[in-house]
Parts: sequence; structure tokens; C-alpha cells
Amino acid sequence: EEDAEADTFLGVDLARFGEDDSVIYLNNNGKLRRYAKWTKATSVESANRVHQAAIETGASQVRVDGAGLGGPVIDQLAVLAQGKYTVISMMGSAASPDRTRYYNARAYNFDSLREQMLNGKIDIDIDDKELFDEMMMLRYKFSNLGSIQIESKDEMKSRGVKSPDNLDAAVYATVDLSHLIESPYGDKKPGDRVYADPELMTVQDPFYSGWTW
Repeated sequence: EEDAEADTFLGVDLARFGEDDSVIYLNNNGKLRRYAKWTKATSVESANRVHQAAIETGASQVRVDGAGLGGPVIDQLAVLAQGKYTVISMMGSAASPDRTRYYNARAYNFDSLREQMLNGKIDIDIDDKELFDEMMMLRYKFSNLGSIQIESKDEMKSRGVKSPDNLDAAVYATVDLSHLIESPYGDKKPGDRVYADPELMTVQDPFYSGWTW
């Protein structure tokens, strides 16, 4: 169910001109719904549409595809936001949080949605046929390291499949980004004194495992 106290996240996939669509998906407490869709718009027009959606929904985070048209739109949103919401650039080619499991950030993002659906944490619209079809047509493989690798948009186009605009936006709206945006120091401020317990620290993850305040 929707929860007025829960954070609302917007996932935005952008297109300029051509057959692809610009799409916004809204995620509130796991209830995932398409909020808006449009075509053939400039970066200014798209930025205004996304900003209006963020204000109307009270979104705390607006997660935008940072590739292509996304760059200029993100810059404009950062100005328009005026502290009302946080703008996050989503780059599928960014580093994976765990290279043994995910080839890159794109693979992690997509698998995050799969796991949340598997665990009953995401509710999608049964009538959202476009989203369902895009979920079913996506392919994946395993890299040389054995990590999951989602096929690229170029690979999809080479087999006659259009870009999964709805799915990309839905993934952005639902992926867990706490490992990127939450400070390992919690609520500590510059100048606060902290102590580490050497017996609890680990070599692999000293900041997240074993720090005591």
C-alpha cells in the first residue's frame, strides 16, 4: 500500500527524438507505477516535466539516466530542485558494488528489481503490459568472472528489440542505493571523535564492519 510517510522515488529514462520514449516511474513503499510518458522533447522541456512530477508527488529522490540527454537534464534539475529533492545520476556503466556477482551497475540495478519482486517487496500494475513485455524480452549472460551481465541496448537493437524505456525507469525507481548515498559514519559530524575496535574490523570492509562510536 502507498504510505504517506514513506519516501517517494522517481525513476526517469530520457529520450530526445526518435522512436524511444521518455518515461517516469514512481515508487512509493514498493508500489511501482508509471507516472508519465512523452516523446520528442528538448532537454529543457524534459527537465521541466520531471521537476513538475517531483513537486506533484513530493519525491525525495529523482533518479535520472545520466547518459546522452540525461546529462543536461540532470544539470537543469539540480538548479530547479532548490533542495526540495535530491537528483541522482544513474550510470549503467558505473562500477558494480560486487564484481563477483554483477558485471557493472546496470546488472546490479536490474537484479535488484528481480530480487525485490521475488521477495514480494514490489507491486506492479497488472495492466502495465509494456513494462511486463520489456521484462520478458530482456536477456542476460555471465561474464568471464561469472558475474551477471545484462545485454546492452545496442545488442537489443541488433536483434530488432527497442530500448526498454519503461523497464529502465522502473529499475531506477526501485534500486537500493543505500550503499552509495548513506555515509558509513552515520550521523557523525566533522570534528566528532570516533574509535575503532581492531578486533571487530575486517580487511575487506573496515568502514561498515566493526566501527564503534
